[in-house]
Amino acid sequence: MYVLFALISMSSLSVGTFMARSIAMRLPPFQIVGPLFFFNALYIIPIAIFRGNWHKLSSIEYLQNFLVGALTALGGLLFFTIVKRTSASSGIIGQSISPAVVLFIAPFMLGTRIGVLQLLAVAVLISAVIYPVRNVIAGLSSKFTITLMLTQGIVSALISILITQISKSGVEISQTLIIQQVVAGLILTPIFFPKAITLSDFPKLARRSFMMSMGWFFSFLAFKSGNVIIVQSILAAMPMTIVFIESFSYRKRPDNRIVFSSSIIIICIIMLSLFT
Repeated sequence: MYVLFALISMSSLSVGTFMARSIAMRLPPFQIVGPLFFFNALYIIPIAIFRGNWHKLSSIEYLQNFLVGALTALGGLLFFTIVKRTSASSGIIGQSISPAVVLFIAPFMLGTRIGVLQLLAVAVLISAVIYPVRNVIAGLSSKFTITLMLTQGIVSALISILITQISKSGVEISQTLIIQQVVAGLILTPIFFPKAITLSDFPKLARRSFMMSMGWFFSFLAFKSGNVIIVQSILAAMPMTIVFIESFSYRKRPDNRIVFSSSIIIICIIMLSLFT
């Protein structure tokens, strides 16, 4: 069942990411990040009320939830830094190396094991993803582009592991999701105050947030009930999904570099799934 949850999450997040690119081209990218996180939280409130069973957080759980929110805020900034200069598929591709990071960190934080074949798969994944797309971001050097994408992968992996830890301690997933989104919004809104955002812009933000909040919710369900490495690997297929969406929407041939990297990601995902 967790594989189904991960696939639903991947599809929803892919659509939301594609929509974010369109919004970022019309509005100041950093000013919309805070409001988007607050909209995400609003969509989860009915789910939280329906599910109930809110958990009284310990000091460690408060810290974990705050870290998830802070990392989510950082991830939002990284994404919009990239996507305002390139396509949505390029903007999310750095996160596709997160299974590799999860694989290396999980033994220390979750007590999982790794094997030689897994290490080989993730080594190929990182090289195949990063090197071909090192020049896709206009106005940024290849070194800075690689740094941004590596940071994206690390941030995404840390969020996944922290969510897994929190959910396994008994905290309700909708509770964690609301805290995550609110904390991220509270961090970013004062820094990038949405002074250029008007009421007429809210419907566009709300539509995008619905897709993202559903994606986050189903990813939380997947992390709680399944193998974090496999779940993160399925989510890493987002760039290829967005490539298809872009090709259909824009009626143009996708960037060969993105297609190549995304294809290698799929191969590595299969390897990780077989040997995890």
